[in-house]
Amino acid sequence: MYQILGLFPLSVVAVTFAFADAAFLANETSHLNVFVPASLHSGLPNGMRHKMSNFGRHPSVGSLNLPVYFYFELCEFPIDPSKGYPPRPTDPKTGKQRRFDEDGPFMLMTPRGGCTFATKARHAQASGASAVIIADTTCLCDDQTCMNNNTWKNDGTCEAYEPVMADDGSGGDITIPGFLIYKEDATPLKEAIVDHGQSVLMGVRWHKPTLANTDT
Repeated sequence: MYQILGLFPLSVVAVTFAFADAAFLANETSHLNVFVPASLHSGLPNGMRHKMSNFGRHPSVGSLNLPVYFYFELCEFPIDPSKGYPPRPTDPKTGKQRRFDEDGPFMLMTPRGGCTFATKARHAQASGASAVIIADTTCLCDDQTCMNNNTWKNDGTCEAYEPVMADDGSGGDITIPGFLIYKEDATPLKEAIVDHGQSVLMGVRWHKPTLANTDT
Protein backbone atom coordinates (compact mmCIF):
# COMPACT_ATOMS: atom_id res chain seq x y z
CA MET A 1 0.00 0.00 0.00
CA TYR A 2 2.85 2.38 0.75
CA GLN A 3 4.21 2.00 -2.78
CA ILE A 4 0.83 2.78 -4.29
CA LEU A 5 0.06 5.72 -2.03
CA GLY A 6 3.45 7.17 -2.91
CA LEU A 7 2.00 7.95 -6.32
CA PHE A 8 -0.55 10.34 -4.79
CA PRO A 9 -0.20 13.71 -3.00
CA LEU A 10 0.60 13.66 0.72
CA SER A 11 -2.77 15.27 1.48
CA VAL A 12 -4.51 12.27 -0.11
CA VAL A 13 -2.31 9.84 1.81
CA ALA A 14 -3.26 11.53 5.09
CA VAL A 15 -6.97 11.32 4.27
CA THR A 16 -6.79 7.61 3.38
CA PHE A 17 -5.09 6.71 6.65
CA ALA A 18 -7.68 8.77 8.57
CA PHE A 19 -10.39 6.86 6.67
CA ALA A 20 -8.90 3.52 7.76
CA ASP A 21 -8.89 4.59 11.42
CA ALA A 22 -12.32 6.28 11.49
CA ALA A 23 -15.07 4.78 13.64
CA PHE A 24 -17.93 2.85 12.03
CA LEU A 25 -21.52 3.95 12.47
CA ALA A 26 -23.76 1.63 14.50
CA ASN A 27 -25.00 -1.34 12.45
CA GLU A 28 -22.59 -0.49 9.64
CA THR A 29 -20.67 -3.47 8.25
CA SER A 30 -18.66 -1.72 5.53
CA HIS A 31 -17.64 1.67 4.19
CA LEU A 32 -16.53 2.54 0.66
CA ASN A 33 -15.40 5.84 -0.85
CA VAL A 34 -13.23 7.44 -3.55
CA PHE A 35 -10.33 9.74 -2.66
CA VAL A 36 -8.94 10.41 -6.13
CA PRO A 37 -10.41 12.12 -8.04
CA ALA A 38 -11.87 14.25 -5.25
CA SER A 39 -14.89 15.11 -7.43
CA LEU A 40 -16.18 11.53 -6.96
CA HIS A 41 -15.79 11.49 -3.18
CA SER A 42 -19.14 10.87 -1.48
CA GLY A 43 -20.13 13.13 1.38
CA LEU A 44 -22.57 10.59 2.85
CA PRO A 45 -21.70 9.22 6.33
CA ASN A 46 -21.36 5.69 4.92
CA GLY A 47 -19.61 6.80 1.73
CA MET A 48 -20.87 5.46 -1.59
CA ARG A 49 -24.05 3.41 -1.37
CA HIS A 50 -23.18 -0.26 -1.71
CA LYS A 51 -23.71 -3.84 -0.59
CA MET A 52 -20.89 -6.10 0.60
CA SER A 53 -20.58 -9.75 -0.45
CA ASN A 54 -21.82 -12.32 2.04
CA PHE A 55 -19.75 -15.23 0.78
CA GLY A 56 -16.15 -16.37 0.95
CA ARG A 57 -13.48 -16.57 3.63
CA HIS A 58 -12.04 -13.04 3.62
CA PRO A 59 -10.94 -11.59 6.98
CA SER A 60 -13.82 -10.42 9.18
CA VAL A 61 -12.09 -7.06 9.68
CA GLY A 62 -10.04 -5.21 7.10
CA SER A 63 -9.17 -1.99 5.29
CA LEU A 64 -7.80 -1.35 1.79
CA ASN A 65 -6.76 1.91 0.08
CA LEU A 66 -5.82 0.97 -3.48
CA PRO A 67 -6.02 1.98 -7.14
CA VAL A 68 -8.98 0.66 -9.14
CA TYR A 69 -8.83 -0.84 -12.64
CA PHE A 70 -11.96 -1.43 -14.75
CA TYR A 71 -12.19 -4.75 -16.60
CA PHE A 72 -15.28 -5.55 -18.68
CA GLU A 73 -14.96 -9.30 -19.31
CA LEU A 74 -14.66 -10.59 -15.75
CA CYS A 75 -17.05 -13.48 -16.48
CA GLU A 76 -14.40 -14.92 -18.81
CA PHE A 77 -11.28 -16.74 -17.66
CA PRO A 78 -8.33 -16.42 -17.73
CA ILE A 79 -8.06 -12.67 -17.17
CA ASP A 80 -5.75 -10.69 -19.45
CA PRO A 81 -4.00 -8.10 -17.21
CA SER A 82 -2.83 -6.19 -20.28
CA LYS A 83 -6.46 -5.17 -20.95
CA GLY A 84 -8.67 -2.92 -18.88
CA TYR A 85 -8.77 0.74 -17.93
CA PRO A 86 -7.46 3.37 -17.41
CA PRO A 87 -5.11 3.10 -20.41
CA ARG A 88 -1.52 2.35 -19.48
CA PRO A 89 1.78 2.74 -21.35
CA THR A 90 2.61 0.13 -23.98
CA ASP A 91 5.11 -2.53 -23.00
CA PRO A 92 7.79 -2.50 -25.76
CA LYS A 93 8.43 -6.22 -25.22
CA THR A 94 4.84 -7.35 -25.80
CA GLY A 95 3.29 -4.45 -27.74
CA LYS A 96 0.41 -4.53 -25.26
CA GLN A 97 -0.57 -2.23 -22.41
CA ARG A 98 1.47 -2.56 -19.26
CA ARG A 99 -0.17 -5.18 -17.04
CA PHE A 100 -2.31 -3.81 -14.21
CA ASP A 101 -0.81 -6.39 -11.82
CA GLU A 102 2.76 -5.08 -12.18
CA ASP A 103 2.53 -2.01 -9.93
CA GLY A 104 1.47 -3.50 -6.61
CA PRO A 105 -1.92 -4.30 -5.02
CA PHE A 106 -5.11 -3.18 -6.76
CA MET A 107 -8.89 -3.54 -6.85
CA LEU A 108 -10.73 -4.70 -9.94
CA MET A 109 -14.05 -3.15 -11.00
CA THR A 110 -16.50 -4.70 -13.49
CA PRO A 111 -20.13 -4.20 -14.56
CA ARG A 112 -22.93 -6.26 -13.04
CA GLY A 113 -24.40 -9.07 -15.13
CA GLY A 114 -23.35 -11.98 -17.31
CA CYS A 115 -22.45 -14.35 -14.48
CA THR A 116 -22.78 -14.65 -10.70
CA PHE A 117 -21.17 -12.36 -8.15
CA ALA A 118 -19.11 -15.29 -6.86
CA THR A 119 -17.76 -16.03 -10.35
CA LYS A 120 -16.66 -12.43 -10.79
CA ALA A 121 -15.03 -12.43 -7.34
CA ARG A 122 -13.22 -15.70 -8.08
CA HIS A 123 -11.83 -14.43 -11.39
CA ALA A 124 -10.76 -11.13 -9.82
CA GLN A 125 -9.02 -13.05 -7.05
CA ALA A 126 -7.23 -15.24 -9.60
CA SER A 127 -5.97 -12.10 -11.35
CA GLY A 128 -4.35 -10.93 -8.10
CA ALA A 129 -6.95 -8.33 -7.10
CA SER A 130 -7.32 -7.53 -3.40
CA ALA A 131 -11.05 -6.78 -3.80
CA VAL A 132 -13.71 -6.82 -6.50
CA ILE A 133 -16.06 -3.89 -7.13
CA ILE A 134 -19.28 -4.59 -9.05
CA ALA A 135 -20.83 -1.58 -10.82
CA ASP A 136 -24.60 -1.88 -10.85
CA THR A 137 -26.18 -1.10 -14.23
CA THR A 138 -29.80 -0.74 -13.11
CA CYS A 139 -31.36 2.21 -11.25
CA LEU A 140 -33.51 1.81 -8.17
CA CYS A 141 -37.08 2.71 -9.09
CA ASP A 142 -37.34 5.35 -6.36
CA ASP A 143 -34.01 6.98 -7.32
CA GLN A 144 -35.24 9.80 -9.55
CA THR A 145 -31.76 11.28 -9.97
CA CYS A 146 -30.62 8.03 -11.55
CA MET A 147 -33.82 7.40 -13.52
CA ASN A 148 -33.90 10.90 -15.01
CA ASN A 149 -30.24 11.06 -16.05
CA ASN A 150 -30.49 10.91 -19.85
CA THR A 151 -26.72 10.77 -20.36
CA TRP A 152 -26.61 7.28 -18.78
CA LYS A 153 -28.73 5.73 -21.57
CA ASN A 154 -31.36 4.44 -19.17
CA ASP A 155 -33.84 2.11 -20.87
CA GLY A 156 -36.62 2.77 -18.38
CA THR A 157 -36.11 -0.46 -16.46
CA CYS A 158 -35.49 -0.32 -12.73
CA GLU A 159 -35.52 -2.53 -9.64
CA ALA A 160 -37.27 -2.00 -6.33
CA TYR A 161 -34.32 -3.09 -4.19
CA GLU A 162 -30.58 -3.34 -4.58
CA PRO A 163 -29.72 -7.07 -4.84
CA VAL A 164 -27.78 -8.89 -2.15
CA MET A 165 -24.32 -10.12 -3.15
CA ALA A 166 -25.34 -13.69 -2.42
CA ASP A 167 -23.37 -16.90 -2.85
CA ASP A 168 -24.12 -19.14 -5.83
CA GLY A 169 -23.05 -22.18 -3.82
CA SER A 170 -19.43 -22.06 -4.94
CA GLY A 171 -18.07 -19.10 -2.99
CA GLY A 172 -16.30 -21.00 -0.24
CA ASP A 173 -12.91 -20.62 -1.92
CA ILE A 174 -13.06 -16.83 -2.27
CA THR A 175 -10.76 -14.91 0.07
CA ILE A 176 -11.23 -11.31 -1.14
CA PRO A 177 -14.12 -8.97 -0.26
CA GLY A 178 -16.65 -7.88 -2.87
CA PHE A 179 -18.76 -4.73 -3.05
CA LEU A 180 -21.75 -3.86 -5.26
CA ILE A 181 -22.01 -0.09 -5.85
CA TYR A 182 -25.40 1.44 -6.67
CA LYS A 183 -25.65 2.73 -10.24
CA GLU A 184 -25.87 6.41 -9.25
CA ASP A 185 -22.32 6.23 -7.84
CA ALA A 186 -20.97 3.45 -10.06
CA THR A 187 -21.66 5.11 -13.41
CA PRO A 188 -19.64 8.32 -12.79
CA LEU A 189 -16.83 6.16 -11.40
CA LYS A 190 -16.80 3.92 -14.48
CA GLU A 191 -16.93 6.97 -16.79
CA ALA A 192 -13.94 8.54 -15.03
CA ILE A 193 -11.84 5.39 -15.46
CA VAL A 194 -12.99 4.18 -18.89
CA ASP A 195 -14.08 7.30 -20.78
CA HIS A 196 -11.65 9.83 -19.31
CA GLY A 197 -8.69 7.58 -18.44
CA GLN A 198 -8.47 8.89 -14.88
CA SER A 199 -6.55 7.12 -12.13
CA VAL A 200 -8.83 6.29 -9.20
CA LEU A 201 -7.84 5.65 -5.58
CA MET A 202 -10.56 3.99 -3.51
CA GLY A 203 -10.80 3.07 0.16
CA VAL A 204 -12.86 0.18 1.50
CA ARG A 205 -13.13 -1.11 5.05
CA TRP A 206 -15.31 -3.64 6.81
CA HIS A 207 -15.90 -5.32 10.17
CA LYS A 208 -18.45 -7.18 12.25
CA PRO A 209 -20.98 -4.48 13.20
CA THR A 210 -21.75 -3.22 16.67
CA LEU A 211 -25.53 -3.26 16.91
CA ALA A 212 -27.24 -0.07 17.98
CA ASN A 213 -28.82 0.04 21.40
CA THR A 214 -32.56 -0.29 20.80
CA ASP A 215 -33.66 -0.29 24.45
CA THR A 216 -36.38 2.23 25.29
